[in-house]
Amino acid sequence: MSKSQAEEDRSEASGHYANYQEYNKLLRTWFVAFGVGVPALLYSRPDLIERLGSLQQTIIVVALLLGSLVQVLVAYLNKYCSYYDWDFLVRRSRAPTLRRTRLEERQHWLSNQIWIDKWADRITGVAFLYSLFIVVWVALRVAEPTAFTPPPGG
Repeated sequence: MSKSQAEEDRSEASGHYANYQEYNKLLRTWFVAFGVGVPALLYSRPDLIERLGSLQQTIIVVALLLGSLVQVLVAYLNKYCSYYDWDFLVRRSRAPTLRRTRLEERQHWLSNQIWIDKWADRITGVAFLYSLFIVVWVALRVAEPTAFTPPPGG
C-alpha cells in the first residue's frame, strides 16, 4: 500500500469516527425524546389520559416503544459498524498490508446496507404516525366544544 493510500485511510477513518459520534448522539436523543418526552406530555394532560381507553393507551405505548426500539437498534448497529470500520482503517494506516477479519468484513458489509435504515425509518414512521393520530384524535375530542361549533346564525 502506498503512502497516499495510508493517508486516504486515515482520512476515511476520521469520517467513520465522526459517523460513530453522530450515532452516539442520536441514540441519546431517542432515549430522551421517547423515554421522557412522550410520557411527560401524555401524563401532563390528565383529561387526555382519562379519555384514552385502555386499548388506545396500550396501542400508543406499544407503537412508541416499537418505533423507539427500532431506531435505537439501528443506531446501535450503525454505531457498532462504524466503529469497526474506523478501527480497521486506523490499524491499516499503521500496517498497510493488514486485511479485514471476517467480523470486520461483515460489519463493513452491514454499514453499507442502506435498506436497513430505510425500513427502520418506515416502521418507526408508521408506528409514530399511528400513535400520533390516536393522541390527536382523542385530544380533539377533549377540546372545548365551542372550538368546533359554529356561531349562532352562522
